[in-house]
Amino acid sequence: MDKNLQKFIDEQEKKLVDCLHSDDTEKEILLSWMAKLTEEVGELSDEILLYSGYQRKEKRDAKKQDALGGELADVIIVTLLLAKRTNIDIQKALADKIKKINKRKYVRK
Repeated sequence: MDKNLQKFIDEQEKKLVDCLHSDDTEKEILLSWMAKLTEEVGELSDEILLYSGYQRKEKRDAKKQDALGGELADVIIVTLLLAKRTNIDIQKALADKIKKINKRKYVRK
């Protein structure tokens, strides 16, 4: 992972735990962050609908089109926080997953 991104994730984890979860158990922290990830995925879904033109006109007019990148970033950041908290080497996990995906056989419909 990029050093700046790793530093940001390390700092954010410390801030979040110190400020929001100082009295929480590890289980409570993980469940809270999983709920946050679910929230962010919902917001990303909303932006994908907007980007694809599947939102109501009044909702499309009220939203900024450039928000999609921000929502993708939010999902990635929370995912990286969860990986750090659960001691997952995200670089290795991604490399292993890419190997598995590359072995898949795809058949055209």
